[in-house]
Amino acid sequence: MKDIWHAYIAAEIKVIQNLKLLANVGITRNPVYLSDNHPVFFLGGASYDLSEKITLDAGVKYGLTATETDWTALTGITFRF
Repeated sequence: MKDIWHAYIAAEIKVIQNLKLLANVGITRNPVYLSDNHPVFFLGGASYDLSEKITLDAGVKYGLTATETDWTALTGITFRF
């Protein structure tokens, strides 16, 4: 049986009224059962509240180990109801 685990630590800093800078570092269990080289990443980005109900996000994820993707660009939008 294969164990699945993840560990993350994150922080956010409010820069101005609706803008936050975000950072996240994480590690995930390698899906290859016998591998000891687990994917580790750093993610940095920003979050901007357009209104009380809409938030835009953008960030860059950087792989810190060979088993993680080197670079990933991320964007998102959140709608609150």
